[in-house]
Amino acid sequence: MKGEEESKEFEREERRDYKEIEEREGQIVQARKCNKFLFFIDLRIDENRKEQILFRTDDQSMNQIEWEDLWKKVKRGNKIRLSISLPTLPREQINKSFPIFQSTNFQIIQIFPNNQIFVSEPPLGSINNPNQSLSIDSKSNQNNVCLQKQSVCKYWISQGKCPQEEGKCLFQHPALQSQQLHQIERREMKRKRKMEKRESEEEGNHHNEAPSSHRSRIFARWLVNVFGKDALRRGTGVMDIAAGKGDVSSFLSGVYGIPCTMVEPNERKISKSYQRKIQKLIDNEIAEMNLHNCRNGIEAEVKLICSLLDENFTRDHQSTLSKSSILIGMHSDQATEKIVDTSISLGVPFAVVPCCVFSREGENKNRTTRDGGRVVTTEQFIQFLMEKLEPGQIQQQKLSFTGKNVVLYYFGSSERII
Repeated sequence: MKGEEESKEFEREERRDYKEIEEREGQIVQARKCNKFLFFIDLRIDENRKEQILFRTDDQSMNQIEWEDLWKKVKRGNKIRLSISLPTLPREQINKSFPIFQSTNFQIIQIFPNNQIFVSEPPLGSINNPNQSLSIDSKSNQNNVCLQKQSVCKYWISQGKCPQEEGKCLFQHPALQSQQLHQIERREMKRKRKMEKRESEEEGNHHNEAPSSHRSRIFARWLVNVFGKDALRRGTGVMDIAAGKGDVSSFLSGVYGIPCTMVEPNERKISKSYQRKIQKLIDNEIAEMNLHNCRNGIEAEVKLICSLLDENFTRDHQSTLSKSSILIGMHSDQATEKIVDTSISLGVPFAVVPCCVFSREGENKNRTTRDGGRVVTTEQFIQFLMEKLEPGQIQQQKLSFTGKNVVLYYFGSSERII
């Protein structure tokens, strides 16, 4: 009940309208992204003056796309010019002994050289700046500084010197012998992490899920179990869009005798060691599934078409597309939605495993789900794709490998004839 009352109180909180009152020029000496709606920068105006500037979307002063794009432009050391307003939430200024303002944009007037090291200043509100910072972060800032004092300066470890003035660095500077020990310890920690990651992948230690290196094998097996070998062999066989090195097609053709057509903009150069690795996995799959005599002597062909899945491809390869048994895409990036759209328009089955969303590229900025939400996460992208047809027509299932592992599939139009 108390939490609900506090939430209602926050909604009723008095807010100012965003109104620009002054301009500022200064150098970004600190920046922090607090959550999905708020980030701040500390701006050094001159030697004795520093101000904190907020950028936020939860008060509707900015939209999410503008806010995300602006955060990408933030770089410590750059000098900027901006217009400022008083914070739209008056409470941001309560009990603050340093100036705090709000803005919605800035202009870079001088870029800090990439070949130089910029040493960030402690954020306003930290131990070195004892003024109280943003209420939601004052405790975490103090904890971070305490933790930093227990760590060794990365510049001291890697270069043997620190760009900060003596006494101002928040990290330790051990003696030379101790420094060498830290270097050895750091290399050893990297080696151990690398070994642990490799062992975890080999053992599939992720809640009984297989490692991502075997995802093509798992996807191929799933396709056969759900659609059937005979159905996948129909027409021109499987069309593998954004096929990469062709791992999925290699398993479908090598293990199950299913012909495949790979669509990939550029032909990939595959090393002999990688070919041996895939062949070993194919042989293991055949042995595990007892498929030695299940291919019925079919010589499965794998073709490659170097192209994007675009309007030109759809026009030039209309017959191959319409005669394909299924269109598939394993982490096919920008091609994922095009696979779904092409499949639906032709009535051809599809199976895709969505991964990256690319929410800031071109028309992708305009993607919205039926409830009006912007598509920025993989989960929202999955919802967006499933809403292209009536409920139940596009189905989803989780595959047993790590990472993005939800497959969306559609059995095609009932009127389709190959």
